[in-house]
Amino acid sequence: MKTIREKCFNSYWFYFLAAVLFWEPDFIKQQVRVVDRLFDAGNVAMLLLLVVFYGMALRELVNRYDLTAVLLGLVLIVSTIHYSGIGPNLWKCLKYEWPIAAMILLIEQGARTKPQKMIRAFYHMYYINIVINFVLSMIFREGLFTEIDHEAQHWLGNENVFIVSMLAGLCCGYLDVLRRGKKITADYLILHVLCIMQLVWMWSVTSMLGIACYTALLALAWVVHSGWFYSLKLYSFLWVCAFFFFTVFQLHKKTLKWLITGIFHKSVSLSKRTKLWRRILKRIRKRPILGYGVLSPDDFRKMTRYSNKHWVHAHNYILELLIRGGVMAVGVFAALVLWTSQELKKLHYTMPARVISITLCSYFVIFCGDCFEMRTPFYVILTLGYVCRFLTEPSERMEEKHNE
Repeated sequence: MKTIREKCFNSYWFYFLAAVLFWEPDFIKQQVRVVDRLFDAGNVAMLLLLVVFYGMALRELVNRYDLTAVLLGLVLIVSTIHYSGIGPNLWKCLKYEWPIAAMILLIEQGARTKPQKMIRAFYHMYYINIVINFVLSMIFREGLFTEIDHEAQHWLGNENVFIVSMLAGLCCGYLDVLRRGKKITADYLILHVLCIMQLVWMWSVTSMLGIACYTALLALAWVVHSGWFYSLKLYSFLWVCAFFFFTVFQLHKKTLKWLITGIFHKSVSLSKRTKLWRRILKRIRKRPILGYGVLSPDDFRKMTRYSNKHWVHAHNYILELLIRGGVMAVGVFAALVLWTSQELKKLHYTMPARVISITLCSYFVIFCGDCFEMRTPFYVILTLGYVCRFLTEPSERMEEKHNE
């Protein structure tokens, strides 16, 4: 079994297969039920294999990040059972959790074995799917299908969801660029341009802000060398401030009206998000400790007493954590971010650490207006941040060359 473990974690194709299994395109998930079931079976089998591999090196691998991630999963399970009982919502909760758990196990073991192969496999998987999404979006401009809210859905889901995979792909891609000892490559530049073109074409404001943040900070990363500039703690603090500014107190209605209506051509209600946020905040006050668990779209609408079929989640990640797991979930999630920020702080002088911090900052930007439920790509980058020390060696040589 030890030999099998070594062969798997030394194989590019093992990482690529795992990445494919734990990142299922929305089109397949919603429209191709037979293949969706095969994905479920495949990623459960892969999860079990990764658990076995993890157990074989338990003393070396177990850490506070893993224990905190397990605790977050348990909080969501307990809150779901407490509110909804054992039923479909618990199954939905588990389907969110096991891909995240599996990717954490894969990344932590892969980073200690063949981090370069792992990053390259992730990059190629995201690259392929982003290109597929671009081509199909150009051919089928009205989408591949629609859901009950009549919103157009594409290969990667609706236009607001594209950014979740794009940021992960761009981050893994640039880590691969650094592995090759370069500042930019043609393949990465093409991917970056394709991502921007798709988001501008769809005019997803939240997503455009996210990729603008990533692009600007990535450019500055070669110029600004101050460690505080890449502090994940600072980015987290600004995210919390934005949460209170936009979501709780909704101060943007008076202070940023000129920007929202004049530049982005949106209403100050942020496409009626403000009304939804007020309703959710009222419901959170009734169950502040454990929240309501993972809910089906119908249960979410009943809980918020909002009949609009478009609103099936909180459209804000902090609110989503509060509604699902209360302050318990938010506290445990904050610990996960803290553990990663401490690891990244030690390596702020390296480009991999800077790129990962910048990507997480960009996620925080889009999390102000959307939450995308429990999407795996964000946790891929968060975990890469925690194991960043295993990714820095090639970049350190490049950094030394750059500073000479």
